[in-house]
Amino acid sequence: MGVAAGTAAVTAERLMRAALVGGALLLAGCSSDDTGYVPIGGSAPNNVITESIDTGAALDVDPGKGVGLFVEYVAGGTWHIYATCDTVTSGYDCSWDLVASVDPTTRLKVADQMTEFDATNDKVLTVDKGSIRIIFGDNSTKIDGVKLAGPAGAPLTLDWYWDDDRDPSLVSFVQGGAAIPGAASDPAVFEPTTP
Repeated sequence: MGVAAGTAAVTAERLMRAALVGGALLLAGCSSDDTGYVPIGGSAPNNVITESIDTGAALDVDPGKGVGLFVEYVAGGTWHIYATCDTVTSGYDCSWDLVASVDPTTRLKVADQMTEFDATNDKVLTVDKGSIRIIFGDNSTKIDGVKLAGPAGAPLTLDWYWDDDRDPSLVSFVQGGAAIPGAASDPAVFEPTTP
């Protein structure tokens, strides 16, 4: 099964806004109009969809040829979250800002930063016991990724921001043996088929 990274067109205007806004987003985290983020003391968005994700299934990506965020789950509680960009066709780099979280009474931690993690441009920040913020900066013709360890079989909520876009169609995962090119919502909850 193969999945090409998303083929979202990147316009010059969009990239200009990304250059201006992207740095501020990385520093500020989120603003009042980021409807996917829950404000302190606020309630969760009511449009979050739960997606089933096949345990042990992997995606085949082509870095540099498409924009995409990819989610995989391995039995025992390991999540592989990684991103690609369309630099070969667009000539531009991408930046990703993600928040991954599990039930706050449990723990989520970095399992492996792997060779996909570029310590110069990428960051992993602990938000609290059950949440981790991941920043993939200047993603171009390579894969940027991390592995996270959470409770076996527990759902993972993922909230993402790509440059200046919150497009759920950029997220791919495997469901029912088929590669799904797009989540139903942002944020989305991914629930493994088996622990």
